Amino acid sequence: MHETSAAEIGLPRVPATALPRPRLTSRLDRWLPLTVLHAPAGSGKTTLAAQWADSVQARGEHVRWYDAAVDGPRAVDALVGAASPGERAVLVVDRADELGRDGLAALVDRVRRTHDRHLVLCLRAGHDVVLRLGTEVECQVLTGADLALTEAEVAGVVGVPVRPDVLAWTGGHVGTVVGGRPAEPGGKWSPERARAYLGVRLDEVGRSSNTGIELLSALGGTLSTTALAPLLAGIGGDPVADFEQVGTVEVADDGLVLRTTPALREVLRDRVGCEAWGPDLVTALLSQRWFELLRDDPALLRRLVASLPDDAAAAGPLATRLRVEGLAGPVRGTEDETVVDLAACTVRVLAHRRRGDLDEAARTVRDGELLLAPGDADPDAVRRFALEAGRVGLERGDLTGARRWWRQAHRLRPGDPEAPALLALAAAVEADHRTMVAWARHADGDESGAFLLARAIGALDHSSPAEVRTLLARAAALPGGAEEHWPLTVAVGAALALTGPDRSEALRELREQRARRDPEAPVGSLARTALDLTELDLLLAAGRATESVRILSAMPAGPATSLARGRLALMTGDLDVAVAELASVVHPTATPRRQRLEALLLTAEAHRRAGRHEAARTAERALERAEPWPRLRDLLPGGPVHPETVEVVQLTGREREILGLLRGPLPRESIAAALFVSTNTVKTQLQTLYRKLGATNREQAVTRAFGLGLLD
Repeated sequence: MHETSAAEIGLPRVPATALPRPRLTSRLDRWLPLTVLHAPAGSGKTTLAAQWADSVQARGEHVRWYDAAVDGPRAVDALVGAASPGERAVLVVDRADELGRDGLAALVDRVRRTHDRHLVLCLRAGHDVVLRLGTEVECQVLTGADLALTEAEVAGVVGVPVRPDVLAWTGGHVGTVVGGRPAEPGGKWSPERARAYLGVRLDEVGRSSNTGIELLSALGGTLSTTALAPLLAGIGGDPVADFEQVGTVEVADDGLVLRTTPALREVLRDRVGCEAWGPDLVTALLSQRWFELLRDDPALLRRLVASLPDDAAAAGPLATRLRVEGLAGPVRGTEDETVVDLAACTVRVLAHRRRGDLDEAARTVRDGELLLAPGDADPDAVRRFALEAGRVGLERGDLTGARRWWRQAHRLRPGDPEAPALLALAAAVEADHRTMVAWARHADGDESGAFLLARAIGALDHSSPAEVRTLLARAAALPGGAEEHWPLTVAVGAALALTGPDRSEALRELREQRARRDPEAPVGSLARTALDLTELDLLLAAGRATESVRILSAMPAGPATSLARGRLALMTGDLDVAVAELASVVHPTATPRRQRLEALLLTAEAHRRAGRHEAARTAERALERAEPWPRLRDLLPGGPVHPETVEVVQLTGREREILGLLRGPLPRESIAAALFVSTNTVKTQLQTLYRKLGATNREQAVTRAFGLGLLD
C-alpha cells in the first residue's frame, strides 16, 4: 500500500506543543458517514481534525484534507476519487462554511450514497442542511461545549493549576486559553493575558463608535441580533464576525444569538471605561438593569453610580437611593424624598433585608404594595419588587407569603428562572418534594445559589450525600457563593456532617459562623431558627443534651421550639412530655410541613415506647399518607443521626455560680465569702453539684462540666 506523507495530503502542520486530546480523537475514530465539528473560531477544530487525520494516515487509511476557503468546490468533487472503490477513505473539509448551502448539501448527498467514506466537516456557522443531518445521515456532532478544554487540560496547557474563576472566564475556549498563556516558559497563568486576547478584535470594533460596546458591557443573558440590529449597525466593520472570534456567537433557529459572557463584559467594561459613558446612558442602563447588576455584578453597579454627579437632582432618585442605602457607594448629595416609586421601595426593602432589619423590610414591603394598587406600574419593576418581597417573607419564616410574591414574579416573566428557583427552594425547605420538582422544571438549567441549594436539600432528604456535596461545591464556586442563603447552606452542610464522623468539626464551624453572623440572623427569623435547630441536631447527635437545654431556653415559642423540646424529651425518656410538646406541632394547620411530619414520626415513636400501640399506628398512618422522605426515619432516637440515650444535667443558678468559681484555686471559705453564704451552705451545694455531675472532687466536676458544655 502506498503511504502518503502529511504534506502530500495537505494536512496542516500541527505544532509539537499542541495538546493531545484522546477523549475527542476517540470519538472521531467512530467510522460514521459524517462527523461535524461545529464550534466558533479559536475552539481548536482544525488542530483536533489535523491531529486525528495524522493518526489515521499513520494507520494506513486513505486521508484527504481540503481547505474549502482555498480549494472551493473541488472538495465536493474529490470525495468519490479519494480512494479506490471498496477502500475506506477519510475526507476532512476545513472551513466548510465557504462551500455554502449548496456545496454542503452536495457533500452530504455523496455521503448518503456510500458506505466506505468518513466525511469530517469543520464548521463555524450553522446552516439548515447541517441541522437536518441527524435525520438524513448517520452522524455525530461535536460542539463548542464538547471541544472546550477541561480543567485538567487547561492546566496541561498553561503548566500550572488553574483557578476555577480563570476556567470560567475562558469557558475552556482553546484560543482564549492559549492567548492567556505567558510567553516565557514556566511562567504563571495570566488572567490579564486572557482578557487581552478576548479584547483584540473588539478593540478594532470600538474605534468608530463606542456606544454599542458600552451598552453590551452592561447587559447579560442571551440577545437576538434582530433586537441588536440598530446597535450593531452603528459599529464599524463586521461586529458579528468579531464577536464570533471570541466565542460569543452561536446559531439558533431564529438567527444569530449573541451571548454576553461575564468575561466579555469585563473586557468591554475595562476597555471603554464607565466614566466615559455619560450620565444619559448610565441613567438609562440603571433604570433597566440595576436589579440584575446588583445581584450579578455589584462592582459594575458601583462604578456606574460613581460616574454620576454628586448632586441628587442631577444623579436622579434611583442612583441617590442606591447611595443613601449604601448599596452602591457612600452617601452623597441629598435624598429627594418627594419621589416615591416602586424602584425606590425595592431598594429600601433590599437594604433593610441585607442589614438584618426584617421588621423594617416588612413595613417597606407594605408601603410598596400601595404603589401596586393602581395596576399601571411597570411589569419589570413589579417583578423586581415581588422577588425582594418574597425574600423578606422567606427570611421571616413566612413561606406562604414568600410563595405568593414569587408566583406573581413568575407570572410577569414566565421564562425567567429566578422566581421558579426561589419557589423550588421554598418547597425544599418545607420538604414538599413534588412541588419542588414541578418548579425545578421551570428553572431547569439555572445555576443560581437558590436552585442549587434547593436541589441539595432534596438530595439530602433522599439520602444522597455525594450529590449534596457536589451541589454545595457548585454553589460555593458561584460569584458570591451561596451568600444570599448562607444560614440554609450552613444547615445543609451540618446535616450532611451528621452522616459522617466529622460532627465535632461541623459544630465548631457552625459556632464560628454564628459568632460572626449572629447580627444577620434576628430572633424569630428563618436564619436564626435554622442555626438553632442545626446546633441542636449536632449536640444531640453527640449526646450533649445539657447544652441543648441551654439553647432551647433562649429560643422563642413556636413550632420549631416545641418540636426540639419534644425530641429531647423523647430521647431522655419523658414520654408524656414529648407527646404534649409534639401535639402543639402536629395539629395546627399553619405548621410547616417538614416540622409537622417530623413531629408525627416522633409522636408515633413516643406512643410505641409507652405501649400505646393504637395511638402509634394512628400517627404512623397519618405520616404515610403525607409521603415522608427517606431520611426522615434517621431522625428517630437511636438512628444514625442521634444516639439511643442522652444525659441531661440541669443546674440551678447558684450551682452555676459555684461551678464557675470552682475553675479557680479559691478554697471553700473564699467561695462562701464571694457568694455571701456560710461555708456549710457551700459544702451542701457542692455535694449536690458533684452528684449531678457524677463527680467526687473539684477536678472531676470541672472536667465533667467542660465535657457537658456547662463551662466554655
